[in-house]
Amino acid sequence: MFMLRNRAPERFGNSVTKGGGSLKGLNAVGKMEKRRLKKKWRKQWEAERAEKAGVTAADVRASIDRKIDALRRQVEAERAREWEQMSAETREARRRFEELRDRDFARLQADEDFRRAHERGPREHINATPPPHKEPEPPKARKTVHRLKDSSWDEKE
Repeated sequence: MFMLRNRAPERFGNSVTKGGGSLKGLNAVGKMEKRRLKKKWRKQWEAERAEKAGVTAADVRASIDRKIDALRRQVEAERAREWEQMSAETREARRRFEELRDRDFARLQADEDFRRAHERGPREHINATPPPHKEPEPPKARKTVHRLKDSSWDEKE
């Protein structure tokens, strides 16, 4: 029966697609068939789900772009509001700072990563302190030592 089921699963009851039994107790052929069917069923399920939802990749992309644009407008409005709240003297000091900073970056030939790191400024608090240094424990001595020779190897009986 084993050979028959492996060679012709659709005739001997181990094929799901041909009216056979379940996918229990699978052999190599049954496992391959199960993988193939899962891929097929997954594609069908995704197609049905997309039809029901009516959402395409372009719709999702447009939604993401709208959210990013809304966030960008919000940040720009907040920065403009903060700039307006500053005094003229503070605005001039800020402009001067940016001018000097850009000149230093040009002198250092700084790349974008360096500029981004310095734009945030120095860190006031370090979140984590390194753990105290601990010497590793020496390995424990083994109770039993196995050797190639028995102690009774050389003894004659």
